Amino acid sequence: MLKAFIFDIDGVLVDSEYQNYISLRDSLKEVLGIDFTFEEDIELGPIPTYKKIEYIKRNRSISIDKKQFDLLMRRKFELLIANFDRSKTNQEAQKIFQFLKTKDVKLALVSNARSQYIQFIIDLLGINGLVDIFVSNDQHLKPKPSPEMYNFAMLKLEVEPKETLIFEDSDIGLEAAYESKAKVFEVRSFSQLTLELIERLYAEDSY
Repeated sequence: MLKAFIFDIDGVLVDSEYQNYISLRDSLKEVLGIDFTFEEDIELGPIPTYKKIEYIKRNRSISIDKKQFDLLMRRKFELLIANFDRSKTNQEAQKIFQFLKTKDVKLALVSNARSQYIQFIIDLLGINGLVDIFVSNDQHLKPKPSPEMYNFAMLKLEVEPKETLIFEDSDIGLEAAYESKAKVFEVRSFSQLTLELIERLYAEDSY
């Protein structure tokens, strides 16, 4: 019997890849006066923002001090929140989490994003109080594709990998999920997760 469902966020519960790019692009232009293309962002993939900034430093051969870095991160978040497209969210997320809670399933979110962003998404989806824990990239754990964040989540939830189903979409996220030895559902679109699908996955436990 499945005892825990763990969800990635971007690409699974929300579709914010382009919005994240726009907020990073605009904050880089505002704070540092440099350009950052969508092609570069796609090539880097869904890694933490600080790793993208490290790439930019190397690629542009520039230095970024702590004050600039902190301002950059703050402005990126402000721009993302201010322009977040709420139509790009899973409209059934609240019903999904409520259903799983009636089954005493433990619920977690695991993302390479920062905790501030994860809390924003939790509030936006209306699942505050339904999520047992979330794991972010500012908890001093190795980010995906390492399985460490998923392993940590299962440890905190007190469940075994065989009792856990992870929902992931990206290549690095799937690598992390499979290496954690948990059961994995490969998400192809954030709109794919419906209450009907979740009810069936819980009932069948066919992984």
